[in-house]
Amino acid sequence: ASCAAGGGGNVNMLSAALHLLSDFARSLTTLAESLVLMALARQGEGARGPPPAFVDAVAALCVCSFIGIGILAGAVKWLRAFRTYLRRERVAAPSGGPSP
Repeated sequence: ASCAAGGGGNVNMLSAALHLLSDFARSLTTLAESLVLMALARQGEGARGPPPAFVDAVAALCVCSFIGIGILAGAVKWLRAFRTYLRRERVAAPSGGPSP
């Protein structure tokens, strides 16, 4: 639904875009991971190169970092909109009533 009071964008579209972005990031890291493993694959006990589990862990951390940055950006946008809403409500609240 559109944020009518704040004039913001469509939350569902933002969620879908972030989801697509996270899928794209995972696909890119999977591609990069596979290329690294193909180029530097360990072929034996004395072989050089990173172990496959390490490469996979680094790729997973990259994806989680990208997703976390997206979540933080959405949270900051939401908090700003909520703060604006609270300020408008405080200004619009009737004054002159009995004080507690």
